[in-house]
Amino acid sequence: TLYTVSPNDHQEVTYIYKEQPGWLEYTATFSADNRRINLLLNGEKLDTWTIDGTQRLSIPLPIGRRGYNTFSIEFDPPCPQRYNEALLVCRGVEINDVEIVAFTDGPIYDPIRIEDGIELASFYMPEDFANNPDIRLWWRFDNPRAKTDVRFIHILDENRRLMAQADDSIGDINGDTQWTETIHLDISDLPAGDYIVLTGWYALPDAIRYDVLTNVEGAQDNTIVLGSFTIKESN
Repeated sequence: TLYTVSPNDHQEVTYIYKEQPGWLEYTATFSADNRRINLLLNGEKLDTWTIDGTQRLSIPLPIGRRGYNTFSIEFDPPCPQRYNEALLVCRGVEINDVEIVAFTDGPIYDPIRIEDGIELASFYMPEDFANNPDIRLWWRFDNPRAKTDVRFIHILDENRRLMAQADDSIGDINGDTQWTETIHLDISDLPAGDYIVLTGWYALPDAIRYDVLTNVEGAQDNTIVLGSFTIKESN
């Protein structure tokens, strides 16, 4: 994977060449004073962040096509093309120490449809999840999402008991958008045994799950099985 970074006054564009589709992760140090930025992959919006202070942040990038791709960080609102610096200060975002790591090679777009226009376009769960409990998810939304919509990640033991979870509202999101995220799960206190990892969505206040429409493992319970892992007995 090769990349080059091209900054200017209103955005920073990273040009990425990848010989095969797959998952990447973009990591950089962001510094700004309460500045909003839009993240776009190949011109499609992934997310909107507000940077306040200095933060080291990572963004999962699902690369669905081989060849050249662009990842853009746009200031929102942008700085004017021309302005009098004596009268106006346009606050930018300083981006340093960019690093891009490739996780997988090969096709990744195998969408799983969920009720009300939710789609899990792809996900990445590492094989050594017991030692690296991070999951990357790529969601697409045909319809708007509200603060009452909750994405859940659940870890169940071999007796189907809930042992760990990450249930998060992503707030208000417009329709016809996409969103990527990295979920870190704390499994440090789990006992030795076999576990499965599930995801899905439910609506508050009743916590009724949205139907999983694609015939995948877990769909009968309106969940999607992302994978499994084992915690071995310590010596």
